[in-house]
Amino acid sequence: MTHRYSLEAFECTLREICNKNLAFGEKMIISEGDFRQVLPVVTKGSRADIISSSMSRASFWCYCNVQYLKINIRLMHSTLSHDEHERLQSFVELTLNIGNGSI
Repeated sequence: MTHRYSLEAFECTLREICNKNLAFGEKMIISEGDFRQVLPVVTKGSRADIISSSMSRASFWCYCNVQYLKINIRLMHSTLSHDEHERLQSFVELTLNIGNGSI
């Protein structure tokens, strides 16, 4: 994950280029990732430093619309065997449990 200062600089640049005073110059920006698993790297930073450098602490965050995936498209392929489907399903559950902190 990128430090929020980089994203704020990018947002400011888009506003200036597009000559719009709205977040990201009214452009749609898609960012993906799991904030529970990927944090920015802050050299010799404390826990508070790392959290304050994340994207969710950026000045434009109030304009962001967070969407959550509800359907795993990989599991919908009809060409998957029963064993492959079960293996993928268990991997999905494992990663969600890790992200939720239950493992």
